[in-house]
Amino acid sequence: MIYATVVLETEIEKLCSLYCEEENVSLTNEYIEKSKETYRTLTAKGDAILGIFEKNEDVENVNLIGCVSIHYLDDLYPGYENAPYVHLETIIVKKNYRGKGFGTLLLKEALKLCKDKGITYIIAQTGADNVAMRRVYEKVGLVNDYVNYYKKLI
Repeated sequence: MIYATVVLETEIEKLCSLYCEEENVSLTNEYIEKSKETYRTLTAKGDAILGIFEKNEDVENVNLIGCVSIHYLDDLYPGYENAPYVHLETIIVKKNYRGKGFGTLLLKEALKLCKDKGITYIIAQTGADNVAMRRVYEKVGLVNDYVNYYKKLI
């Protein structure tokens, strides 16, 4: 069974494992503990991490196979319809689950969650070379405007 729901603090280790697998780095207790602190900060201000989970009927263990961070923001700029908007970040699907529609399902669920909360505008980013993610964005109705600048400060 596949389902999407908000990732709980008790599932942070699974989330950290997913992130570390994606970045090909070791999972450490220090990283897990820091992530729990960050999770509490994010959720205290209303942000969420939506996960897509796989549960086999004959197994108690639930597998986190993908996630997206949902950051709620406010802005007075009329282009955002003077209402809260969302920035979607850190969209990941485990490598062996890619190309099977799970990214699309994850984003559809994220968009539904946002719409249910009255969000009027969504921003999502990916690298110009990430063709697969760009296709997923387009499948769920996001429009590509190709404007993305950044500067690493530290």
